[in-house]
Amino acid sequence: MNSSRHIFSLCLFLIPIVAESQNPVFSTVSRLSDFQERKQSERPKTEKGNAQSISKATERLKRAVNGNSVVKNQCEVQGHSVEVEEKTEIAQMDGCTLIVKTVKTTNPGAERRELHFTLYANLADLSTPASVEPLSFSQCRPVQGELVRVMSRTQPGKIIRTTQNSTSQPRDGQPHTEQKESPDRKDLIFFFSDTVVARRAAGALDRAITLCGGKEWPDEDDLP
Repeated sequence: MNSSRHIFSLCLFLIPIVAESQNPVFSTVSRLSDFQERKQSERPKTEKGNAQSISKATERLKRAVNGNSVVKNQCEVQGHSVEVEEKTEIAQMDGCTLIVKTVKTTNPGAERRELHFTLYANLADLSTPASVEPLSFSQCRPVQGELVRVMSRTQPGKIIRTTQNSTSQPRDGQPHTEQKESPDRKDLIFFFSDTVVARRAAGALDRAITLCGGKEWPDEDDLP
């Protein structure tokens, strides 16, 4: 059976060659088609989209992230077991500009502490391809599923402005909130508990970045 499949595949490979050699017109058309395909492949891969295509791409990215970028980890800190939940959502979109909000909650329940991060990202400043990387830590383990990071780095010289505020809720006290500027970031990161979902989000992120004019991450030799 395997030999039959091999012969069939070989026939599929040889038929175009034989047909071309016996038909000069077919040969000329084929070479013209090859030339056109090469010209298309030489075109720049980064072609900025119009407002409609960008809107569709960012909406697709939002659907891929919101409700999916949620991870819970059980961590051992100084002999104590601590549950940490991280949730990220795209809160607002304006063309290629995104406002991304992340909430990290320690010990959800009566005694908890929340860190809120707000990122102001311009997709045109990011690079492709977004990386998809499973992570593991010796002191933490996922409560459910995996821990997968999707990351796009900013172009050299570009940053993502970030603000941060924290809220602590003592068991028998009033909540306390503190707001401050957070160091600027050089990457946009989403965490997922499923690799398939993470890859889907990475593809949506790459598409949106490309349509907004973002470029591939430069080779090390091209970095300033």
